[in-house]
Amino acid sequence: MARETLVHVWPADAVDPIVAGVFRLEPDRRVGTFTYDDQYRAGHFPGLAPDMPIKNKQIKVINGDAIFPLFRDAGPDDWGRRVLERRLGRPVDLFESLVLCPVDGVGNIALGELDSSRSIALTLDEFLEHYEALDTAKKLAETHVETAVLQAVNNGTSLGGTKPKLSIERKDKQFLLKFPANGDTPWLPHVEAALLCMATKCGINACKAEVYRLPGKEKFGLLVERFDRYKVNGGFARIPYVSAHSVLRMDIAELRADPRDIALYATRGFDPQSLARSYPAFADAMMRWCGGKTHHAEQLRELWRRIVFNGLVRNIDDHTRNHGLICSDPHAGIWQLSPAFDVVTPVAAMRRPAMSSAYRYVKAGRHGTGTNTPRLVWSANREDLIEAAVSHYQYEREEASMWFEATQQYVRTHWQTSLLEQGMPNEEVARYENALGLGWE
Repeated sequence: MARETLVHVWPADAVDPIVAGVFRLEPDRRVGTFTYDDQYRAGHFPGLAPDMPIKNKQIKVINGDAIFPLFRDAGPDDWGRRVLERRLGRPVDLFESLVLCPVDGVGNIALGELDSSRSIALTLDEFLEHYEALDTAKKLAETHVETAVLQAVNNGTSLGGTKPKLSIERKDKQFLLKFPANGDTPWLPHVEAALLCMATKCGINACKAEVYRLPGKEKFGLLVERFDRYKVNGGFARIPYVSAHSVLRMDIAELRADPRDIALYATRGFDPQSLARSYPAFADAMMRWCGGKTHHAEQLRELWRRIVFNGLVRNIDDHTRNHGLICSDPHAGIWQLSPAFDVVTPVAAMRRPAMSSAYRYVKAGRHGTGTNTPRLVWSANREDLIEAAVSHYQYEREEASMWFEATQQYVRTHWQTSLLEQGMPNEEVARYENALGLGWE
């Protein structure tokens, strides 16, 4: 049976959303369509994305779950979907999760009818008031706000290893407040804050974050400034966002994988899906989103710097949902990499880390490969990273080499100080020697 819902969007500098159009899902046919609203088109508002231009005809997405990737980014993650199911007392499919979830997700899009139950807006003081009242009385949550507060702090103990987040307002800015998951080290906020700070000092555009301690408790969270919100008269405006996963349309591509890919994996060491979700594939796809050649080149260089930094700090959680693009000027339609986020390192790290996505693609027969077989490179090593900088990310060899050496030196000599500055005890800092203090060789 076909299902329809309104798609809302927050225009630039607007506190309140408007209707952009209607999304129609025909799951039996695996077809989804989006039609722009007549008033939206008449108002000369920009298209939602480069692959969803303004037109008076339907825009289609076919195969997979038939849901536009951009819409999926506006919805909840696995944890959020489980929370929704828990609140409703029944299973929730993907379409329902998009139209019933809170509307404080990343970006400037929301699906479904908008009402107060889908909005949780708390200042930091209000968050503390709710939490301290609940904690003192040792009572169960009775409202959706109280539920969100307890789940953020106590991490939804029945939900497994998840990382819930809560939007918090403080000093005319919005933050995400998140606490370690069950099984995580309680010092994870300190690690992430330190790594984001180190990334910034290495010349990477990274999120601003700080460790937050619950008053009177040995419990720490991380306050991360939201890059998709900014203060305007009357409230907060929103900035469009799309994940690298959606730019690459992976939710559709993954479901179209060919069984014959197994044979390719046996002969090449990788399959077409690995190439489709690689950094070189993302770099190519960014051309359509990032405008002119000069701007695109700047974004590719920034992407390479993040790849190198992730390798040096052994962050192997660099998957396609942990990268994305933002559009600070929707009318111009030019996107750029969002500030880096979710940069972490495990205590028990491999000596030579392998990235979640391959960062170099060597075509068959290229000079110096010694083989006619193409290859993808995941394993972090200096030679391949420098070669990748030249072949994929708009760097000259000497410049790439100099940046690599300088960044490696900074990480290896500043990691201890960076962790200590965030308030981590000396004995805990020492546990990260293998992850942050050692080279790859």
